[in-house]
Amino acid sequence: MLDDTYVGYGLGGLLWYHGRRPQTGVLRLRVVDGEVRRETFRPATIPAGGGQPRLLQGAARDDGHARWRDLRSCTRLDPVPGQEPRAPGPGAEQAGLPAYDASVRRIGPDLARRMRRSHDPDRCPVPLDRLRHLTVSHVDLEGRARTGEIVVHRDHAVDLVGVFRELYDAGFPIRRMRLVDAYGGDDDRSMAADNTSGYNCRRVAGTQRWSRHAFGAAVDINPRENPYVTDDGVRPPSGRRFAQVSRAPGADVAPGVVRRGDVVTRAFERIGWTWGGTWSQPDYQHFTAP
Repeated sequence: MLDDTYVGYGLGGLLWYHGRRPQTGVLRLRVVDGEVRRETFRPATIPAGGGQPRLLQGAARDDGHARWRDLRSCTRLDPVPGQEPRAPGPGAEQAGLPAYDASVRRIGPDLARRMRRSHDPDRCPVPLDRLRHLTVSHVDLEGRARTGEIVVHRDHAVDLVGVFRELYDAGFPIRRMRLVDAYGGDDDRSMAADNTSGYNCRRVAGTQRWSRHAFGAAVDINPRENPYVTDDGVRPPSGRRFAQVSRAPGADVAPGVVRRGDVVTRAFERIGWTWGGTWSQPDYQHFTAP
């Protein structure tokens, strides 16, 4: 920031006819009421022969972010308010885990066949070509690095890759992350397995309204540790012992529990999503796009 103006230097060419200066990237900004609230840089490289750049992954991506931060440090510009330049958190690094890795892909024929329980092309409100398949690194409840998969709407794919990166870097544990089709598209079965999930073409329980999951615009995190608590009971039932735990900022909670002001709620808040834990009948697992 230069006073109240956002300045972006040195992105370079995106598509080019040679790759002699290959460093490039995509700068993504979130602007609310005319103010930049969030910035994300996705480093990429142009092939030697030119053409379409390729997004960097793994250690190469981390190096690209570091190079971008180093170049920016000589400009004497201020960070976006509320978003200091962030190095990877201590959780994953201290645990000796590999660097975070992620991918975003379209829904191909093989995956479409796998998703036949969660997506019916004749009735679902969002076609498959508007969805994206994410694979992301996550830490499990035993502290091991895993690769999970989740399907979301294409408009939210990049933001969610960033969210899961923050959770991984901080060492926040996710028991498992599989497509709901592994559970026959059944939300109750997926929750009972403590499965973190996204897209599922289903109605809101007890109504004819489409769930936000049917639009690829919601994510449920560790349903057992973060149950949905209603006047009628607790879902999943195995989450009863977590229904009354304190979720106040700084509360001492079990691994995988989401609480106010923690890395999970902050990461989703940064991309404009809301937490169901603030509802009158709290759904502690649930995060949804506006």
